[in-house]
Amino acid sequence: MMMSVRNGTAVTVVAVATFLSAASAWRYFSCNPKLKSDKKKTKSTKWSQVRIQTPLRHVTPSPGEASRIVYLTGIDKATTFEELLEIFSQGGSAPIKVDLSEVSFAKGGGRAWAMYETSQEARTVVEIVHQTIFRGCTLCARLELGVEADGRRITDKSVHTAVMRSIQPRRGGGGGGVGTTTTTTKTSTTQNKNKTQTKKIKSNNYNNKNKNNQPPTAVSYSHKSLSVGSIEYPFPSGLYLTKLIQHLSKQSSQSNNTTDCNTQSQQSTGKRNDNTDILDLLSDVSKIGGGSMTQYAKEISEAFAMVDAVERAVSKIQRHLQQRNVHQSTTCYCLGDGKYPLTASALALTMPTDWKFISIDPLLQQQQQQWDDVHSTCFHERIQLFCGLSQDFSIPKKSKQEHGGGGVEDRHTELTVTVPTRLAVVIACHSHAPLEEFWNRLVDNHDGPKICVAMPCCAQFNELTNETPLLEYDNFEVYSPKRHIQIYFRP
Repeated sequence: MMMSVRNGTAVTVVAVATFLSAASAWRYFSCNPKLKSDKKKTKSTKWSQVRIQTPLRHVTPSPGEASRIVYLTGIDKATTFEELLEIFSQGGSAPIKVDLSEVSFAKGGGRAWAMYETSQEARTVVEIVHQTIFRGCTLCARLELGVEADGRRITDKSVHTAVMRSIQPRRGGGGGGVGTTTTTTKTSTTQNKNKTQTKKIKSNNYNNKNKNNQPPTAVSYSHKSLSVGSIEYPFPSGLYLTKLIQHLSKQSSQSNNTTDCNTQSQQSTGKRNDNTDILDLLSDVSKIGGGSMTQYAKEISEAFAMVDAVERAVSKIQRHLQQRNVHQSTTCYCLGDGKYPLTASALALTMPTDWKFISIDPLLQQQQQQWDDVHSTCFHERIQLFCGLSQDFSIPKKSKQEHGGGGVEDRHTELTVTVPTRLAVVIACHSHAPLEEFWNRLVDNHDGPKICVAMPCCAQFNELTNETPLLEYDNFEVYSPKRHIQIYFRP
């Protein structure tokens, strides 16, 4: 009997020792990168072929050459290298070089670069990847333009594209769910204590009859969002107002350097070559906001949200425009633009100089300078004002016949012109004009590609019942609850 017990104990000891040895071996082989499977080696080798040491952000395109490098931001911290390579290959071609030196949040956070064989491949990736959502984060893809001599990044000052944000679960955890509290570290100094109380606000439990006795919900905020529990609610960050200030500063510098040649040109033509009239209007609080700063901020944010939407739309259809060899000159119709051509002015300030804008509204104030049409006047050399209903505006009809000249038809005159394939854009920003009626007439009369951007305040005016949106989203840079934007496209 004693021998049997000893033998059983020995067997147990041997079994335990064997298990511990196997567990140690498993931990060693699984954690040692040199002893991983061939599959892991293959992935590592694949990435070692495209990773580089020199940061691609320091590569500036040569004069006259387009960038071949894509700069990607907004990468979630959980994104793997393999997922990044897949994102960079969305255009059909894998990159030849990839810089992942700043993917880690410890080294800057969520940035990566990729170089391609041609600039067209890079632009295609930007068109496909930009503003897409991956792992709950909005990716921002743009062409890398390098850095200045002082180390500052070269950016396109004309781009107003804001990140598409939404009400969503808070990133990075923290804040707890509804009915939870946020624990903060106590500090001995009054200054740090005040900062903690400012950054993390514990809401009072106003419901004294809470049967579940749940603790109050934690609330925190940043410069562009408010987090309640585990949900993040975005709010405007003032991006568009900042962009307007940049334009005002640039115009002020140019005005100080105006030459006598430009002055003589203005006197002979009666037109100014700068954007003074536009900036005077966009910065006039008494006109735009009726003297109210909050109303002014709302109106400006709505106008520049249309600029943002048009840029998104054009970038989405860029390849289609190139395939059809669409002429760069574009006509943009702003329906229900209000008493002043606010939306048309914001677009004219930022869009290419060969774009022409027609502001349509019965409340528009007549200007002294007359346009070709008896109902129209000129606010700016690129902005025509049509004081009337959109139903009364006559859209030039497509025809194979060629009649010299151009311009806008009188409502009682049939004028047909032959023009190259051009893009037409319709804007309805909180407009009360019948959008569908105008859009249907444009489809019948314009044989080129067409874009419609609508931000409805009243659904019955701004719905296109027979169209499917190319893109729709909420723009939280708009100081209004009516911030839902729909973009339509007809080839």
